[in-house]
Amino acid sequence: LIDANSDKDLAQLTDGSTLSFSALGTKKFNFRANFDQSTVANVKFELVGAKGHSSTDKAAPFALFGDDGRGNYYYNQILPTGSYTLKATPYSASGVAGTPVQVRFNIVESGPNSFAPSTSDETATTTPVVNNNAVSLTLIDANSDKDLAQLTDGSTLSFSALGTKKFNFRANFDQSTVANVKFELVGAKGHSSTDKAAPFALFGDDGRGNYYYNQILPTGSYTLKATPYSASGVAGTPVQVSFNIKE
Repeated sequence: LIDANSDKDLAQLTDGSTLSFSALGTKKFNFRANFDQSTVANVKFELVGAKGHSSTDKAAPFALFGDDGRGNYYYNQILPTGSYTLKATPYSASGVAGTPVQVRFNIVESGPNSFAPSTSDETATTTPVVNNNAVSLTLIDANSDKDLAQLTDGSTLSFSALGTKKFNFRANFDQSTVANVKFELVGAKGHSSTDKAAPFALFGDDGRGNYYYNQILPTGSYTLKATPYSASGVAGTPVQVSFNIKE
C-alpha cells in the first residue's frame, strides 16, 4: 500500500486488511505488486468492489494506478469506502502467466487499521529490513535490452556465442525494501556505480528498463559485487559473482 501524496510505503497489504482514511491520514492510495523483476515483464491488476479498476503495468515498479516508471511518483485514485478484492497476475516477456497474488480488504472512514506498518516506511521506529528475496544478477544484451542469462559464480561469457559485446548487469533485489544498489566491478576493467532506481543496473538505464546503457568490457577475469541499501541507508547482504569474458 502506497501513500500517493508522499510516495512512501504505508504497509504490506494482507488478506482481510482494513484501511482507515483517518488512521492513515490520506485518501490517495496506490498499490504496488512486488514480483521478481528478473522474470516478470508486466503485471495485470484487477480491482473489484465498491469501485472497479483494471490495468496492466509494463515496467517496474508495478502499480495498480501507474507511476512515473521510477517509483518516484505514484499516481492515484480515491477509492470510496467499501469492500474490495485486488488481484495481481505477473507475466513473463513471452506472455506466460505466473501465480497471481490476491487480497481482500475493506476501506473505512475512521477507526484503526488492521495491518502492521511496513518497515520500509521511513517513519517506522524499527530498523528497516533489506529483503534479499529472489536475489540474483542478470546479464543484459544492451543492444536489444533483453535478458541473456542469470549470471552465476564461475560463468564464462563468450562474445561470439552471445553475439554482442555490449553488456549490462542487473541486480534483482526486492524493490519493496531496496532503495538503491551499489555496484563494484573489479578485474580486467573496473567500474563502480550506485543505481538509485529500479531496475538496478551496473552501467545504468533509463529508469524503466526499456533502455540499458553499456560499456564494452575487455576479455579477462572479473568479480562483480552488488550491495542493496534501504531508503535509510541500511545495507543488506551483497551478492557477488566471479566470471570470465572471452572472445
